[in-house]
Amino acid sequence: MVEVRWEDFEEDPAGFERLAKQLVTREFPGAICIDGRGGDGGIDARWNGPDGLVIIEMKKFTRINATGRRQIKRSLTRAAEHRPSRWILVVPTDPTPSLDRWFHDELSSEVPFGLEWRGRAWLDQLMAAHPDIRRATRDSAHAEVLRAVSEARAEMDFLNGGVPDFARRAAALHRRGSELSPTWNVRWDESAKSVVVEPKPGALKEDLRAEFTFDFPTHDTEAQETRQRYERTIALGGTVTVPAQYVTRVSNAALQELGIPAGSAELTFEAVENNEGLPMGVTLRVTGGGKAPTRPLHVTMTRREVGTQGVTVHGRDATGLLTVQLVMYRPVGPQVRMSANLALDDGSTSGARADFFDPEILLRINEFFAGIDVGRQAEITLPGGQFVAPLTTPADLGFAKLRDLLRDLVNVRDTVGAALLAPHTWTIADQRVIGFAASLVRDGQARVPWRWRPSVVQSPTQFLHTADLFGPDGAHMRVGTSSLPLTFNGMTFDCGPVRIDWERAVITNADTCHALARAGTTVEPVFAPAPGSAVFVSTAPLDELGR
Repeated sequence: MVEVRWEDFEEDPAGFERLAKQLVTREFPGAICIDGRGGDGGIDARWNGPDGLVIIEMKKFTRINATGRRQIKRSLTRAAEHRPSRWILVVPTDPTPSLDRWFHDELSSEVPFGLEWRGRAWLDQLMAAHPDIRRATRDSAHAEVLRAVSEARAEMDFLNGGVPDFARRAAALHRRGSELSPTWNVRWDESAKSVVVEPKPGALKEDLRAEFTFDFPTHDTEAQETRQRYERTIALGGTVTVPAQYVTRVSNAALQELGIPAGSAELTFEAVENNEGLPMGVTLRVTGGGKAPTRPLHVTMTRREVGTQGVTVHGRDATGLLTVQLVMYRPVGPQVRMSANLALDDGSTSGARADFFDPEILLRINEFFAGIDVGRQAEITLPGGQFVAPLTTPADLGFAKLRDLLRDLVNVRDTVGAALLAPHTWTIADQRVIGFAASLVRDGQARVPWRWRPSVVQSPTQFLHTADLFGPDGAHMRVGTSSLPLTFNGMTFDCGPVRIDWERAVITNADTCHALARAGTTVEPVFAPAPGSAVFVSTAPLDELGR
C-alpha cells in the first residue's frame, strides 16, 4: 500500500472531503453525505445509528491551531441545533494531550451528547481496508504499473495446482474486480454469461450520474409511445424502460474508470419515492348532475412517486380490488390541478376475489362506479383540502345492475341473519334467488320467478280427496309453512315462516297417482302452477291448505 500523505490535502480541502466521505460511507453503511455547496447546515454527513442521529464533521487539518479550534467549535455549535445523539470529528491528525483535553473535557461539557475523534490512524486503517478507494485516489502510477505486470504474468502462468489453483486465482480475480472502482462493483453473472456492474453501497450520488441521448423516430409508433411514457415518468414519477434501439449514447465518468466506453444500452428509469406523511386516508364520491351524491368511498394512499412537474400517489381500498392513482401537478398560480385514475380488478390480477369480502364493502365500490356519468363530478377529499374534477365518462349500466344486486344481498343478509357472501361470478340462478328474497323481506310479498314443483306424500284416501278438490283444471292452493329454504351461491338460508299462494295449481302426475291409489299404494303428487298462473309468497299469517 502506498502511504497517504494527508498533508497534501491542506491545499485541497474539497479533495479531502471527497475521500473522507467515501471512507465514512463504508464505515457507516447508510450514512448520507450532504453537499455543502448549498450550505450543509453544520452537517457533512448524517447516520441513523442504533442510538439515534449521528452527525459527522470532516476537517482537512493535519495540524490544529487556535483558528482550527474555533472552526471545529463553530461546526459543533451548528450541529447541536439538530440534537444528535453523537458527534464525530474526522480529521487527518491524532490528538495531542492538550487537544485531547480540549476536545473531551472542554467541548464535551458544552453539549448534551457524546463526542468522538476519528484521526489519522483511523483513516489509515480504513484506507488499508478499502483498496478500491486507495487505488482510485492515492496509488501512484508506478505502483499501478507494477501491479498490472504482476497480474498479467500470473494469468499467463500454467495452472500447476489444478482445480484448487484455479479456485484461488478466480477468487483473487473477483477480489481485484471489486477494487477497480470505489463506486462500482464488478461481478460475473453465470446465468447471463456476462459481466454485471453495480453501484457499491454508499456510493456518492455525483459518481452515479449518467449522460444519455435518445432518438425516437417520428414515424415509429412504438418509439413515440415509449417517448410519451418516458416523458410522463420524468414529469410525474413512475417506472419506464427505454429499449436499446432508442438509446443512442450512455456515458458515465465513473464507468470510464472500468474501461467501459460510452455506448447504447437498454435503460430503466425507476420511480423516485417520497412517502413522507403516508399512509394517508382519502375519500372519493360522485356528486352533481341533479342526482344524489354517492356514499363516500374510502381509500388509503401508501406510495408517492415524485417527478419534475408533480407527484403520483398510489393507493387501494380495503379489499385491494380497487386501485387508485392521484396525479397532483405542481401549482402554477393559485390553481392546483389534480387527476385520478381508478382501476377495478375482478380478482384475476390481485388474487383478491369478490367472494372473500363483506358485500357491504363491495356495494360501496359499485355505488361509486354506478354514479359516474357525463355531467357529474368526482369529489376528492384529502387531509389538506378538497378537489373537484368533472367527469367525461358515460354511465356503465353494468355497475348499476351489480350495485342493485349487492344492495339486495346486503338487505337479505341483514334481515334473515345469514352469512351470505357475494359470488365471484353471478349466475342467473343467483340473481333470481336474491331478487326474490329481497322483494319478500322488503315488500312482504314476492312472485316466485322460477317454476316451482313441490310434492307431498299422501295415503290413497288423502290423495283421492285432494284430486276431487283440484279437478282436471286445477284449483287455487294456499300453503302455510314455518320454513322456506333457499340456496344462493352454494349456501342455504331460510326465509320462513311464509304463506305460499298458487293462483291455480295442477297435479302434474295425476294419472300415475290415481293408478297407485286404486292399488292401495301410498302416492306422492307433484304440484305446479297451471299455464298462465303465478305463485306468490308472503309473510302474512299462516293458513291451512284450502280451495
